[in-house]
Amino acid sequence: MNPLSTALQWICFLCAQATVISLTCTYLVLHPVYKLQHFKDQNWLEEWVTVAEELVHDEWVENYKPKPTRTNNACRMAKLTAHTTQQLFASLSGGANTLTTDVLEDYLKSPVNKSITDPLKYWNTLLQSEHDCPLAQMALDFLLIPGKSSFTGALQYS
Repeated sequence: MNPLSTALQWICFLCAQATVISLTCTYLVLHPVYKLQHFKDQNWLEEWVTVAEELVHDEWVENYKPKPTRTNNACRMAKLTAHTTQQLFASLSGGANTLTTDVLEDYLKSPVNKSITDPLKYWNTLLQSEHDCPLAQMALDFLLIPGKSSFTGALQYS
């Protein structure tokens, strides 16, 4: 067998494995019963948990997080001016009343929800919310990926 062909097969195999790991991490993090807590419960090293979080965050920013627009900025300013002066200074200094605009950040900071029995129903409900819709769409995109029960290890090329 051609050594270049063998090397290419190994590279493709390793890339496929990295993709499976990335999909699995994202799936677990976006499942409201597991989130990042699952990795901690399984005694993952903290660095690995951080990598799992970064994989999800990168996917979020690259493909799902809404881009800022003038309308978004105007809405944010309207919300800020509606706060009292004390709340405004608390939000600027990182106090308890900080306005968070990143729905993924909010989701990751919230505790796991063990009462959810149907994550698809949970995320479908959140599709109706303008604030949660992008994250709900991301979650559904990943949670609806069909699973495969076994890996044959065979690499096929056309």
